[in-house]
Amino acid sequence: MMVERVETKIAKALMSVIAMGLFSLTVLAVLQVVTRYFVDVTIIWIEEVSIYILSWMAAAGVPWMWLKEGHIRMDVLNVYLPQTILYGMDLFINLMGIVMGIALVRTGWITIGVNKGYTLSIIGIDEGFRYYPLVFCGVLFSVCAALKLAEQLNTKREVKP
Repeated sequence: MMVERVETKIAKALMSVIAMGLFSLTVLAVLQVVTRYFVDVTIIWIEEVSIYILSWMAAAGVPWMWLKEGHIRMDVLNVYLPQTILYGMDLFINLMGIVMGIALVRTGWITIGVNKGYTLSIIGIDEGFRYYPLVFCGVLFSVCAALKLAEQLNTKREVKP
């Protein structure tokens, strides 16, 4: 039960981040259209800010989809394999989710370090900042995969007599 409550809280927080990002992108797009076509002024930083927002939305979306099990799954084997093998495969998938999340954190930190100190953007933000969503996503992806693993282990225990 506790795992499910934590999952729900994390999922709501991630959904809020995604919703705020979507709202912000909508406002920026409308602002860009209005200023470009009605006032004849192009706001050059809107595209770059939109890319940052979209990156953070994707970083929040990956763990959210993992928690909600909304990602694409191949379930053709569910018909042919026994439940014990399917259970083992699910355990392995969640373990690999944890490992991939950790790898994403590591890759993100390395990339931040390589790009830190460079300023190529119009708005003057350090290029390393562009890669913080990778770290954010990796941490939350590992946490969410661990929660799903704990939920799966608890469910298996409850099913046993």
